[in-house]
This record gives sequence, C-alpha cells and structure tokens, in this order.
Amino acid sequence: MKNPFSTQAKVRDALATAGREMGIPEIRDIIGLSGSGGYARVNRAMNDLMKAKQVERCGRGLYRYQKDRPGSDYCAKQRRMQRIMWLRSKRGESFTVRHIAEVAECALYTAQRYIAFLAGKGVIRKAGQTYTTTTPAPLYSGEDDYLNDDAWPVMRAQSKTRELDALLNEMRDLAQRFFAVDNFTEETLLNLQNTVSGLAALVEECGKLKHSSSQNQTSPPLTGGDNGEGER
Repeated sequence: MKNPFSTQAKVRDALATAGREMGIPEIRDIIGLSGSGGYARVNRAMNDLMKAKQVERCGRGLYRYQKDRPGSDYCAKQRRMQRIMWLRSKRGESFTVRHIAEVAECALYTAQRYIAFLAGKGVIRKAGQTYTTTTPAPLYSGEDDYLNDDAWPVMRAQSKTRELDALLNEMRDLAQRFFAVDNFTEETLLNLQNTVSGLAALVEECGKLKHSSSQNQTSPPLTGGDNGEGER
C-alpha cells in the first residue's frame, strides 16, 4: 500500500500495533471513522488486506495482523493433527477424519484437506472403514516408512482455506449458542432469530468461497465417504 494515510494502511497499522484480535467496530473507532459508512470502509479494507495475506480472520468477526508470520497457525494445526495420527499409527490404531479434527480442535474441512493431502503423498493409507447408524467412514493408518515424527509433509496454506476454516469455526460457535437455550423469554427468541440470521449469512459466505475456490483451482479430493459422520 503506497498511501500511508489510506484506510487499508490505517487498518493494518491498528492491528499491527494492537498485536491482538480485533473486530471491525473497534478498528473503525480507533482510526477515527464512525457509523455504517465507516464500518463499510473498514470492511472493504479488511477484505483487501486478507487477499494480500496481511490480515486473517480468526472467527467470531475478529481479525489479526499476520504479515510477519504467514501460515503459522495453519501449520500449527497440521502439526497437531500429524502428532495425533503418528501416535495412533505407532500404536497400531487407525483413525477417522472426524476423530483427528475433534482431538486436534480444528475444523473438519481442514482435517479433510490435510488427510487427503497425506493420502495422496502415500504417507497414510486406508485401513478399512467404520460405520455410524447410516454412513460409512474410512479408517486410516500411517505407512510404516513414514512413522518418523519429522517425516510427514506440511501442506501450504491458502488464503481461501484459512478464510473457510475461520468461517466454519464461527458457524460452530453460533450453533453451540443456538442449542444452549435454558428458557423461552422474548429476549431468548430474539437471540435465536439473530443466531439463525448469522448462520444463514455465514453459510452463504462459505458457498461463495467454495465456488470461487473450485473455479480457481482443483481441490484435493475429500476423504472417501467420510462426511463427518464417522465415529472414533
């Protein structure tokens, strides 16, 4: 960004200076804007900064500066998943995509992509399948030649993947709030309506990201029939 006084530059500097996650309303106030017009300007700048990989969405409408550590969180998630798969394989135990996602505390989509990537590299292999009440889920195990803690490859982060991962985490948070209902007051009903609206908006945004990603590149195939229904 050549203009140090542009909205993008101000948003980037506010996030870099704060060194923490921030939402658009807070950033808008910090850089001296106000109202819906100010919100829209910050939102547009944020989208441009994410495309430039200088800012990443963290979920729940929060963003953080990332220019000095591109892909670090994405690699950390893979490292957690790798460690779990490696330990289970060393013990002769298989695993499903859902199990890895849950134990590593990452989005199912991220686990699907990484496991598909490892299967394509020959690092892990299919080892049968398990069943829920209706859906088969592939089981995986590590190949003997790769049962070395440092031998598993890392998949490069892509901006679309990070954005989709954050959106899915945000949807999960909203869904948990939706089902955490203790009573049915007017305020509760209003909160439920807002939650449903928020989920619908996030689903639409996920659809746009997936459509854009499928047009620009060929994604790794998802893991067989494991659509997230498989049990551990």
